[in-house]
Amino acid sequence: MPPDISRIQSKRFFKLLILTSFFCIILFLYGPTTSSRRASGVPVSIHLPTPGTTTLEPLKLEPSRGSTDPAGSANHPELVDDAESAEGQHPIDRLIEVAEQQFVKLRNSHPASLQEAAQAYRNKRNRHPPPGFDKWYNYATSTGCLIPESFFDSIYQDLQPFWGVPPYELRRLAKGYMPRMGIRNGTVSVVLKEPKRVQSNDTENTRRLDAWVEMVKGVVRAAGGQEMGETKGGIPDVDIPINLNTEPVLILPFAEIQDLLSNTRKFMPRAAEVVDHYSSLEDVDTLVNHTFDPKFLGPRGPFPAYTLGPRPYWELVRPACPSSSATGLNPLFHDIWLPKPLPEHSPALMLPTDFPQGSLNGYVRYWTTATHPCNFPHLQGLHGAFVKPRRMRAFAEKLFPLFSEAKLAVNNDILLPSAEEWNLTLRRNKHGSNHKSLPWAQKRDKLYWRGPASGGHSTKTNWHRLQRHRFVSMLNASHVAKAQMALSSNNRASRGAGPAKNFKLSERNIYGLQNMGLRVDGQGMEKAKGMRSGLAEWVKSWADVKFTEWMCDDEGLAVSNSNSTTSLSNSTPSRALQARSCPYLEPFFSLASPSAQNQFDQYKYIPILDGDTAGEDGFLSVLRSSSVPVRASVHKRWFDARLISWKHFVPMDNTFVDLYGILEFFVGPGIPQHQNPKREGGLDDRNASEGSNIIGRSKTEKGHDKEAEIIANAGKAWAGKVLRKEDMVLTLNITGVYISLLTIDPLICLITLHIR
Repeated sequence: MPPDISRIQSKRFFKLLILTSFFCIILFLYGPTTSSRRASGVPVSIHLPTPGTTTLEPLKLEPSRGSTDPAGSANHPELVDDAESAEGQHPIDRLIEVAEQQFVKLRNSHPASLQEAAQAYRNKRNRHPPPGFDKWYNYATSTGCLIPESFFDSIYQDLQPFWGVPPYELRRLAKGYMPRMGIRNGTVSVVLKEPKRVQSNDTENTRRLDAWVEMVKGVVRAAGGQEMGETKGGIPDVDIPINLNTEPVLILPFAEIQDLLSNTRKFMPRAAEVVDHYSSLEDVDTLVNHTFDPKFLGPRGPFPAYTLGPRPYWELVRPACPSSSATGLNPLFHDIWLPKPLPEHSPALMLPTDFPQGSLNGYVRYWTTATHPCNFPHLQGLHGAFVKPRRMRAFAEKLFPLFSEAKLAVNNDILLPSAEEWNLTLRRNKHGSNHKSLPWAQKRDKLYWRGPASGGHSTKTNWHRLQRHRFVSMLNASHVAKAQMALSSNNRASRGAGPAKNFKLSERNIYGLQNMGLRVDGQGMEKAKGMRSGLAEWVKSWADVKFTEWMCDDEGLAVSNSNSTTSLSNSTPSRALQARSCPYLEPFFSLASPSAQNQFDQYKYIPILDGDTAGEDGFLSVLRSSSVPVRASVHKRWFDARLISWKHFVPMDNTFVDLYGILEFFVGPGIPQHQNPKREGGLDDRNASEGSNIIGRSKTEKGHDKEAEIIANAGKAWAGKVLRKEDMVLTLNITGVYISLLTIDPLICLITLHIR
């Protein structure tokens, strides 16, 4: 009797189905991630040389996100193992040497061909390039973008924990959040929760939204999408939730992020087995009345736990750090937010008395170290981002994709260029990028800064803890003179402290400042041979630093509701605001008139200080000006991996303990002969002439002017190559592509692979 062909075929199909299911289960359990991230790095749209075998390795956790690595710089181009300075060599000399070596290495890593770019991607990411990689490369080469693979490290660090979230969950959360930008078939749209309020009553948010929409449209145009008149876009459909708050939002506990990372694997199959397209978003687009409205944490906690004061942001920062980190090992100082904190937690006594962690003899060695709050528990009482953020709005319950313009190293927001940075590049393109800066020799040999007293929500009880107020105090000659006199005080709390009690001179003169007039020996402090004792006069000779707005907020005092910017922008504080008084700041500071946009270009050294918004510090403007940016920050920005400290800018610790040492190295310890410290009211620099030209230091006391000029020119030249509009478009394009990869369903991918 002939066999039943249909039954045999059914049995074979059933066996094949069982084997296929078993294979899928095995891959699901032991593949890229337990949330079945098979497709996370698999898609590729071009056929390039690739390793012939499939590799599967555990993901190495990135030290930049809550690492116990004290440097926090394993993925940073500045990392070197032999950065110790030679005997007799100033630490800054050595740091400049190392920066030059790292810059040469970075510059030489730019790929010369599509094949080199793809191989560099595979080597560093252990994944195949995504669909559209060839278009991405062609755009980069046609617009002159430099694309060393390390430029995009921050993108992958931002997105790394998301590989552990189920793809559908990411699609659903991104689709339900408002405000968001969306791309469908190359068309860009914006969805707002309250469109009428945003458009009519919030001009700042409208301006930022418009800038980001233009950025995304630039991405679509670069990818050859519908904006270029084509029917099929080169950019995948994607939803981009955006954070209109000027401060970061997501801050999940370190343990939760580690759980997500521990379930993640990098997976690179053979090139012939990969898909060449993205999943659609039809499943979430058909959801009716779907919203995701997270409950954000505000500046105050629930009753009754916080009836005595505000919610400390450090309460969220500390769990986001490893328990073995400096911040994890030190407690939350609850008394900081009380009217009368413990004496040892006063601002002056919280400042470090030794060289900062991870520094090279007191000077910032790795930028990623200096900006990481997990390394510096004292910052909870010394920086406005932690003391009292101006618009605290945090979420610590669930990881979802949210784009922000700046964040702390412990935040989980995804970085994108800020609206201010985008508009700055547009202005430069419109008016011409060949801005003729004042020649270095004609610049004033001074450090110059004008800006509002922002960088945190200032009140009469906490302003002593804010970074901008401390910086201005340290460069006020009268404050410095009184602090130096206080070095002989028998009271530990006031010894070496300025009148505002927000900074403290080193009793041991650990930076060896010549104008401190002190040295340390076995018997204590004494006047050192060859040293001077005119620190205040020396500071007065090169510092020109003043506030332009009070930004007070206490018992009905003046407060600005607008995003005030520094003198590096065209905006100026309102006359009404300038006319109002601030009783708790006026005894210590005076206001200066806002400067014209290009006035800072007349000075050699420009401080970059954290304010309330990402663009407020004016860093990119200064970087392009051929002046030296002297930068301190706790924030991460989209361009950090593109710049090297001591090559393109001068880094500074967030407590500013190294400020005097940095300036003594560059401007020298000498005081110009025509300087008269007694004129115009003695040392009170309220009346110091803002236009005086300080030149004429003796040759032996000029410091390292040539090294400063080299840094200024290098920063300007490099910014003109890697921080342009085209570079922002490219960065956002890659980020959007990877958000799309994160949302690919594993089952769809496996079926696609089987069919192929």
